[in-house]
Amino acid sequence: MERIWNKRTFERRLNPNPVDVPIDLYAALISTPEVVAAAANRLGLTSSTVTVVDDRTYEWRTAEGSRALYRILLSEPRHQVTLFQGHLIMYGLTVHGSMLGNLDLSNDSTGVHQDLSVYVQVDRSIMAWLTKLFVALIPGKIDAEVSHGFEFTGAVARWAWRDREGFCRWRQTSAFAPERTARIAELVGCATVVH
Repeated sequence: MERIWNKRTFERRLNPNPVDVPIDLYAALISTPEVVAAAANRLGLTSSTVTVVDDRTYEWRTAEGSRALYRILLSEPRHQVTLFQGHLIMYGLTVHGSMLGNLDLSNDSTGVHQDLSVYVQVDRSIMAWLTKLFVALIPGKIDAEVSHGFEFTGAVARWAWRDREGFCRWRQTSAFAPERTARIAELVGCATVVH
């Protein structure tokens, strides 16, 4: 973590559009990224997958071959810090690196607001001219990947909140251990949905 912070290649700050769902539901969803990814696949929003490695560690993969292990270092109701380590596939080439993400949640009458700062360290073991090329291109790629993640997380949250019956039915047929979705189901009100 200190290495990324002290030797970061670049940093970004993103503020996606508000998500009009209760903040507790949104916080519960981002704490279970494998549930969000599976639900987003169910909705046809992504082909990325997230699998649980252990309590706070996950593996993210895309159909294009990008892959990262990430660990939730800090998880509070309104604040999450996450460390990503892996590689992105860009234009058929593999770029290795690490990213530290610091996410703060807040809410008002327009919905849940997200303030994300990311600090990225690109592995500079590749040739110097490629490094310069990638450093020019990677911020845009990072923005696109992170923005896409925010978009489908927001869409899953809205689905869970607005189509409770559909979400709860999907949850019942999913392969997740019940404890992984228990808090989300409680907030959505799955116990009161008649199937």
